[in-house]
Order: sequence, then structure tokens, then C-alpha cells
Amino acid sequence: MKLIRSTFLLIGTIVTCATAQAFPPIPSQEKLNASIADYELPQLPEEGKALVYVVRSAWNVGFIPFGVYRDDKEKESKVGHMRSRQYVYFSIEPGQHKVLAKSLTWAEFEIDAKACEVIFIE
Repeated sequence: MKLIRSTFLLIGTIVTCATAQAFPPIPSQEKLNASIADYELPQLPEEGKALVYVVRSAWNVGFIPFGVYRDDKEKESKVGHMRSRQYVYFSIEPGQHKVLAKSLTWAEFEIDAKACEVIFIE
């Protein structure tokens, strides 16, 4: 009986720790901009468009694929996929947009893009 109780305690601890790390707080746009201030971006926005970078900085979830979609969940809207420590970038017209991410569940980010702006989502 002690072995069973100890096993459940251990499993509870592992699930609690995994849950706490699975959804870290999303850093602010200002914090992300400051962290890459000295970094030379591989792509800058086209004239009159915005450029969105979706960054997956976590290294411990690489086995879970992560799809990135623009404006809706349709297959044609997929702009790329990534694993740990990778990123996807794409151009968008100025205005209101949704950036959606699909791993185990869907996440949705609403952005108001301005011409020549670079937007980072982590």
C-alpha cells in the first residue's frame, strides 16, 4: 500500500511540474524587442507590409510539432511548422490579423500590423 501511495505522489509531482512548465508566461512585445536588439534579422519587411516572426524558443518540447497559420485554421493558411528553437516568418498586409499555432491544442494571437513593422510572437 505504501508503494502505491508513493507512486501516486511521484506521478502527481511530475504532472504538476510538467503542467507548470508547459505554459510559461508570454513575454511582452517590448521584452522580445529588447532581447533581439543586437540581432541581425534574416528578413526585413517588404515596403508597405509587416513581417511576423513566430519563435519557439523552448528546447524541451521538440518532439511535439508546431504548425503556424495566418488568419484561420484552414490547410491553405499554414505558413510553416517548427520544433524546438526554430522560427517561422511571413509577410502580411497592414491591419488586423490572427496568428494561430497548433501543437496539442490551438493558440490564437490577434495583432494589428502596421506597414514596415516587425512583430515577434514567442
